[in-house]
Amino acid sequence: MVMKNKFISIISISLLALVACSDDNPQTPNDNPTSSSSVADVPVLSSASDIPPLSSASDIPGLSSSTDLSCDNYAPSEILLDTVGVADIGDVWKNVKCDEKVVFVIRHAERESGVGKESPLTPNGEIQAMNVGLKLLGSAKFAYAHTDYVRTEQTCKFIALGRGEDTLGLAHDTIRELTSGWYIKDSDLRDTYISTDTNSNAVVSFWAYDSLFADAYYDFASRNQEVIDSFFVKEYALMDKAKVIISHDEFVVPLIAYVTDRQANFRKRKARWWINYLTGVAIIVNSENQVRYFAVKGLETATE
Repeated sequence: MVMKNKFISIISISLLALVACSDDNPQTPNDNPTSSSSVADVPVLSSASDIPPLSSASDIPGLSSSTDLSCDNYAPSEILLDTVGVADIGDVWKNVKCDEKVVFVIRHAERESGVGKESPLTPNGEIQAMNVGLKLLGSAKFAYAHTDYVRTEQTCKFIALGRGEDTLGLAHDTIRELTSGWYIKDSDLRDTYISTDTNSNAVVSFWAYDSLFADAYYDFASRNQEVIDSFFVKEYALMDKAKVIISHDEFVVPLIAYVTDRQANFRKRKARWWINYLTGVAIIVNSENQVRYFAVKGLETATE
């Protein structure tokens, strides 16, 4: 039996207002909270040509060939949360202990305007994903998975590229279930709740945080625990040291609400306030199959 203990720092923040926006739509940042934590000495990429080569342990500053390759990222320090209740993904990665393994489940990087499966990342989105890869440097082998959307597959590859991995033959799995449809029990009923003032983002947010529109969705707690047990947390010996899984906003928001006991705040209100690209959760499992969680962000702010 996998034991799951939630170690979540709780930060009280003011309620924020609701705006209508389409599923997975890019938004202009508006009065976003500023992070209180950052990853020191991580270069920012402006193009693919800036990516540092990384082919062995000897390519990482301060790391020798005799270093335990599963543990070279570990630098214990306090994990600081921003005012939304989210930690920097690089800070969390550096704090994955030697006997722990981690799964990052995050939203894709910035995409083109379309919301269909073939909508790709923008050039800026490619750079965003590569910069997240820079925050995940280390010799531990990463595994990758994504939904059956072009933008989620591209996000995996550009994160790997930022880590200095050879992406030509990059192994990556497709998990089609990890979209908003995972949570929806009655799509026709859910659609009746969508209006000019209450779009799909708002509906899923009000369900996840305030238990509204619950008759259109599966049970919040059991459905979230089911997806964790089915796709993310295996027996410790069967898990990769690190895995990146790329999904979408309306899947990631309920997951964040669940693992943080609704303390990481992505409630929709009237102001522009929604989950940013490359934001999600870190699920960390130790050798005794105990689990701890963090809400994480790959960009400067966790909200759009």
